[in-house]
Amino acid sequence: MNFEDIVKEIAEIKEPETGVNVGELGVIESIDVVDDVITIYVNFSYMIPSCKACVPINWLITKSIVRRMERILKKSSLRYRIIESGLGSIYADG
Repeated sequence: MNFEDIVKEIAEIKEPETGVNVGELGVIESIDVVDDVITIYVNFSYMIPSCKACVPINWLITKSIVRRMERILKKSSLRYRIIESGLGSIYADG
């Protein structure tokens, strides 16, 4: 699987609640490849609910998107990282 295929597949991942793909939602801020490590910078801040009771649901949705990204990235021979761009938090490292 080449880099372009990876980017295309990841951009087509659907956000489970709305069914809109993450490319259209602007979740992916940038994707870099350095020394055979692909780093995907994401921004889930638009998904932060104002309702405190909805926060656990939001967490599950975010994790679902990250797991789908990981499944695609594992098909490649590259190491990968998925990082929250605003906070620097690492969601996945493989």
